[in-house]
Parts: sequence; C-alpha cells; structure tokens
Amino acid sequence: MDSSFGGSTIVSSATNLSDTSLRTTVGNAISSGRLPKDPNGVYFVLSSSNINETSGFCTRYCGFHTHATLSGSDIKYSFVGNVDRCPNGCESQTTGPNSAATGQGGIDGMANVMSHELEEAISDPDLNAWFDSSGQENGDKCNFNFGATSNCAAGSLCSAAGIAAKARFNQTFGSRDYLLQQNWRNSGGGACAQHL
Repeated sequence: MDSSFGGSTIVSSATNLSDTSLRTTVGNAISSGRLPKDPNGVYFVLSSSNINETSGFCTRYCGFHTHATLSGSDIKYSFVGNVDRCPNGCESQTTGPNSAATGQGGIDGMANVMSHELEEAISDPDLNAWFDSSGQENGDKCNFNFGATSNCAAGSLCSAAGIAAKARFNQTFGSRDYLLQQNWRNSGGGACAQHL
C-alpha cells in the first residue's frame, strides 16, 4: 500500500500531552481546516524532546496509534515522541544517518517509530483487525528488528555526522538513508521482512 503526505501544521506548546489532549489536538487541526478531514488517512502528532505523552511515552511505548470519532468521521491518528527523550528505550542508535551532529539520533529514531505505527494503522486501523494470539500487531512482531544493514561511509547519502559515527541504515528514500525496522509478513509461513 502506498502512502502520501497530506499536509502539516504546527502547534506550539510547552504542555505535556495526555491521551485526551492528543485527541483534541488532532480534532482541532481538522475542524479548523488546518488539515483536511480524511477518514482514510493517518494523522501523526510528533513532539519535540521536551514534550511527554503522559500515558506512558518512554516507559510503556515509543509511539502508538489509535482512532476516534472526530468531526463526524472515524479518524486514525498516532503519537510519536522525540526518542532523544529516552534513547536507551526508543532509539536504535544515538547518531542516525541524517543527524546534524553526533549524539542527535532523535529524528532518525522517530522515522523508525513512524514506520512501525503507520504499518499498524494500515493493518489494524480501528484496533480490531490484525493482531496475533498474544495481541501483537504486525509492527510489534518485528520491533527493532532491522535485518541487513549498511554503515554510513564516504560517498553515501548520510550526513557528515552519520558518516563519522558509522551510523547504520537499511532503506534509501530520495536523497536520504534511514534505519527502519522490518515488519511482519504472513506469506511464506510468516517472517520479518523489509519488502514483501
């Protein structure tokens, strides 16, 4: 399934998010017209490293997806916090392939969590579709399983900091390298894979 970017908006706040305020943030972006209403879309709320999601970011999860009725439609949305807030639990490497400086892996780590949550939002949009007998969704079954990786080196698409740190990557999109976890595929007896 292909995904495309539908727009963005910025909400400036120094206040931590609760599950309720997260839902309100998404609802306000739609009802105000800052983002289009799309029941087939997935809305991502991305936070800076000084913002916490109080239901368990960094202690129970690195991100999550859910749904709610907003503006009269079943809207799917996800929270992904800046993983620099909890590098030992949510960051796969402290310097990612796109980091501007050594020790700044937050945005690269967030790309990994976004990939995980998007796959799950597609296969289990209303939290009642695809999960295994232990309750794991497809992204959960391969969490932090990256498969074959390469190290950033001279001539790669990685940033200078990524090259200096020999950051790992396994996917290239446009002019950027990323380290993204594999996701579960049911075919062939089931396995974690980068591609079907």
